[in-house]
Amino acid sequence: MVSIWIINQCFYPDIDATAQIMTDLAEDLVKKGLDVTVITGRNRRNFLIKEVYNGIKIVRVGVFRFDKKNLLYRYLNYLSLFPFVFIRALFMRRPNYIFVGSSPPFMPLLGLLLSLFKGSKLILNIQDLYPDVAVKLGLIKIPSVIRLAERIILKLYQKADKIICIGENMYHLLLERGAASKNNGIEIIHNWADGKQLFPLDKEKNSFAKENDLVGKFIVQYSGNLGMVHEIDTLLEVARRLSDKPEIAFLFIGDGVQKNKVVDFVNRHKLKNLFVLPFQAREQLNLSLNACDIGVVSMKIGFQGTILPSKVYGIMAVGKPILAICSSACEIGRIVAENNCGEIVRPGDVNSCAQKILKLYQNEGECRLMGDRARKAFLEKYERQIATHKYFQTICKV
Repeated sequence: MVSIWIINQCFYPDIDATAQIMTDLAEDLVKKGLDVTVITGRNRRNFLIKEVYNGIKIVRVGVFRFDKKNLLYRYLNYLSLFPFVFIRALFMRRPNYIFVGSSPPFMPLLGLLLSLFKGSKLILNIQDLYPDVAVKLGLIKIPSVIRLAERIILKLYQKADKIICIGENMYHLLLERGAASKNNGIEIIHNWADGKQLFPLDKEKNSFAKENDLVGKFIVQYSGNLGMVHEIDTLLEVARRLSDKPEIAFLFIGDGVQKNKVVDFVNRHKLKNLFVLPFQAREQLNLSLNACDIGVVSMKIGFQGTILPSKVYGIMAVGKPILAICSSACEIGRIVAENNCGEIVRPGDVNSCAQKILKLYQNEGECRLMGDRARKAFLEKYERQIATHKYFQTICKV
């Protein structure tokens, strides 16, 4: 039987986006007959060191568990994964394939070392493009360090047997930098949502909407990680400007380094139209996503091609129009424009953002039509089975 290791910082039962994507992929590869072992961090004390979940063999290694809201502590957590995974993997049976992601940035190096020791094929899955993300966030500022990081990461990419990236912009950046080599090829496979788990649901029949007093209001919702690359200032300011319209409410669901910023904004301006809720369990996700009338996806200027928030697929799956606060040149804007399933606003353009929200609020038919187009495009392009089958085909060709 063909065997594959998937090595990732997080996996089931973690609830962040990458953990859910990797769990879906592992489950579907098992269904297609592959022997799948996942090596991941034991990110909570109650996680088992070893278990079998839906046919997936899961091996968890000890990692640091410092507070992730502190940036230094977060990276120490990430770095601790490297030695523990490497040592544990040396004593495991050789797989045919080793599949690793791009985040944290050392993961391609870990994958390469293990592929050399084990004689396995190396497949890199680029979810975030480094060192670009770190440079644009100001985490790396010394030019010589940036150039060195770029050269090292490029060499690692060139040593892989296959590169899979998640969007067209990222694909072109990788090509421009010479990541493709005679040893590999670069494939584009978008992230996804599960169309059987996420589907349209009337708000009036939605227990989550009822419990949180969202029925009868026009809800603009941001659901997911509030990370450093996500642009939230525009939406916060729009909420403040529209605070005299109680029929329009803004809902943030999730966590991350910018969550305190949202809470502080609400308290400082004494807003009654902006609410904050914690991450919802995956079992609740269909209810929480369906509690809104518009789903928001945002990204700061300059990050196009380096990341692609996967929350866009969940919004499309439940048939909601997308408010994309981003550059029109980025992948999110292209998806929205190509499928005519929402509105695009440049970060910082508060007036335009408020006007577009008001337009959809005042035009229920257009809002519903955009949502229908989002669901249709999702089923045709971004549904789970479509994407994971592409992964299976690509892996088998290596």
